[in-house]
Amino acid sequence: MTTPPRTSFLASLLSPDLGRGLRRFPLPCLFATLLAVLVSLDQFDSALLSGADERIFSVLVAAGLAALGADLLSEGRSWQGTRRMVADGLAVLAVATLFLLPLPYGAFTPGLIAGLLVFVGVAGFVGPQSSLDRFWRFNENVWVSAGIAVLAAGAFAIGIFAIERSLDILFGIDFQEIVTNVVFPFSFCLLAPLMWLASIPRLGETSELEPDRFLDRAVRLLARFILVPLLTTYTVILFAYTVQILLLWRLPEGQVGWMVSAFGVAGALTVLLLYPERNHGGRFVQFFTRWWFAATIVPVVLLAFAAYVRISEYGLTPPRYALVLIAIWLGAMALLFARPRFERDVRLIPGILAVLVVLGSFGPWGGMAMSARSQADEFVTLARQSGWADGRTLDEAALRAAASATRLRGDDSPVWRARSILNQIAELEGIDMLAARFDNPEALTVIVGPGRNLREAFSGELGIDADALPARPRGIVASGDPSPFDLTGYAVAIGPTSLPEQPQPAGAGRLSGGSFEARLPSGALLSADLTPLVDASASETDPVSIPSFFKVPGPAGDDIGVMIVEIGGLWSEGRLELHALKLVLFLPESEAGSR
Repeated sequence: MTTPPRTSFLASLLSPDLGRGLRRFPLPCLFATLLAVLVSLDQFDSALLSGADERIFSVLVAAGLAALGADLLSEGRSWQGTRRMVADGLAVLAVATLFLLPLPYGAFTPGLIAGLLVFVGVAGFVGPQSSLDRFWRFNENVWVSAGIAVLAAGAFAIGIFAIERSLDILFGIDFQEIVTNVVFPFSFCLLAPLMWLASIPRLGETSELEPDRFLDRAVRLLARFILVPLLTTYTVILFAYTVQILLLWRLPEGQVGWMVSAFGVAGALTVLLLYPERNHGGRFVQFFTRWWFAATIVPVVLLAFAAYVRISEYGLTPPRYALVLIAIWLGAMALLFARPRFERDVRLIPGILAVLVVLGSFGPWGGMAMSARSQADEFVTLARQSGWADGRTLDEAALRAAASATRLRGDDSPVWRARSILNQIAELEGIDMLAARFDNPEALTVIVGPGRNLREAFSGELGIDADALPARPRGIVASGDPSPFDLTGYAVAIGPTSLPEQPQPAGAGRLSGGSFEARLPSGALLSADLTPLVDASASETDPVSIPSFFKVPGPAGDDIGVMIVEIGGLWSEGRLELHALKLVLFLPESEAGSR
């Protein structure tokens, strides 16, 4: 077969034959068209899709990528006609099935789409006879063309927007709504995919490696003189940190997992970028590409240990599940690349990653389901340790007492730990999973936190009227509609005085919950609980009036006037937590004389 001229790829980017992409990838083009239409309609009327817009958009994106991967797989395996149609149909059916499964067992959208996107670059080269050089060149063309397609679509949309603004300013012709609701969705959801699909080279058209190409030279400079030295230095740092852990027997820092993950991903990408240089890039490059994955064994062990520590303390979450997947991926690369049979097969780097990410995005073994189960276990353990549960029965009275004694804001109490777990479970769509652990799951609403989404999630999943849940704390705000007040009988005004929340030096005032303490000129301590005042004046619609005036019994027996000038905090019926307070004290003669 004749090698295509070097300019063919650039020509396809600058002037892609959109019809070529439509004929070659009809199903992905169909899904892109549907996506553009639905996004545009949703822009005009957000209620059209009944709140399911994100799910529908995700299905279309995932189905389009799955169909594209199936088409490339068919080309690579020389499947035609019925076999290709069956491959496309099975791919789309599999994606649709994953989205139809109830959460948390159904598709985790970001993971599934990311895995399918990586699979697109590998699908056409499944099999032992595939050329690794053509695989590298194909992926270079695919991802460069994807970036250029997005930039071109963005330039088109911005250009139309600039034309519309100019027509509006010069001639009063305003069609901004059409630009926003039609041009932008069709540019990024239809035009960009069509340009990308049209620019994807056929597998047989992909040229062998040409070391003198401009893009190759740019990649070589980036990888050889920036990435390789930085990654080598970072490897030494991680080895030294591992030695420190062993010598001091001290657990790794909480962020080390993401540090090692970023290090591993950057290294794997560098190995891919350096593939054309593997034989003639100098000894340092050859050494790096040959031994990089072997050098990651110690950092991977460190990553696995850090993930184990966090999961043991706080349970599994999707981010920690991702750390585990990265550790498995890097560990598998280290083992496979140590064998001569696989040491040069760079297809394994994205291929195994795609398999792990896709498999981890659904099912009882997926990140959402396993995290939901783990967090449910964490809550059950916490409830039993805190005396809130006996076996499968929640003690509603104990839960209510614990919630009443807890600050409105977060602290280190078991209640706030429980609320953090409940929030995780709600985000993971695992409330039913937790409810199945107890015979009286409705008691969970006693301890549910103040977040609106969390309250609505529990009331909906457990079939409880949202009005039956504890009142949601709200911020205290001030209005400018004060009531008149009488200052007769007061001799001295002191202030305004600001009382911060944090502890103060001896002799100063302070805030505690809904109460304040202020030191009088006589040295006596004045204290008062503002909860009844706020209960009487604040509601869901009416804020606290500022300034507010009330009387407090003084140390000498006479009333002391207190004018609130500024107030800030959280309030719910019968509960108040002050964060800031500025007040003026009005002293009677009995207190004024002692100044």
